[in-house]
Amino acid sequence: MRSMTGFGQALWQRSGRSLTVEIKAVNQRFLEMKLNMPREYQPWEADLRALVQQHVARGKVDITVFRGGTASGQVTVEANLPLAKAYVDAWRQLQHGLQLPGEIDLNVLQCRSELLRVVERRNDPSGEIDAVRATLERALQAFNRDREREGRMLGRDMTARARRLQQLQRRIAKRVTALAPQLVDRLRQRVAALLEGKEIKEERLLQEVALAVDRSDVTEELARL
Repeated sequence: MRSMTGFGQALWQRSGRSLTVEIKAVNQRFLEMKLNMPREYQPWEADLRALVQQHVARGKVDITVFRGGTASGQVTVEANLPLAKAYVDAWRQLQHGLQLPGEIDLNVLQCRSELLRVVERRNDPSGEIDAVRATLERALQAFNRDREREGRMLGRDMTARARRLQQLQRRIAKRVTALAPQLVDRLRQRVAALLEGKEIKEERLLQEVALAVDRSDVTEELARL
């Protein structure tokens, strides 16, 4: 037996890269899954959800995938050569038009930030999906072991309560067996007190006794218990 609540974690490391998958869940009537992971893994979300559903049927489940280690891409700086050439040509036009002496060098362009741009080239994450699946699988196994541990504790508690209910059911059944004669005596006393010494018709008394016994019958309740 498994509890719906639990926690599981798994780690993968290789060549300076790392993946950590954490899974936690609380009670929920149906399966409600929340998957948090890097943007690069979004194309495989449906596949990863299907993997979780193979292990979990109910509960509110939060799954987080952390990506660490070496940067996921390379950062480069690119020069906007067409724009830089346009600046130089414009300065030369001014120099020629105004007949200014000197040479046009890099100092003219250094203050123009738009001539350089930072570009991040992301690596193809398709090679990591197998590692993500394997790490998620191990996290799910740890998660289920935690649920089974809690399930065993719940099972022991439920078994103890069931045994106690069985004991009470047997005690009630014994008392019910002895109840009918007590009801007859009690009814005789009540009727005698009401009639104040008058004669009691046995047939009428038996009808009342039968009705009282039928009302006090708890066979159905004991069966349900």
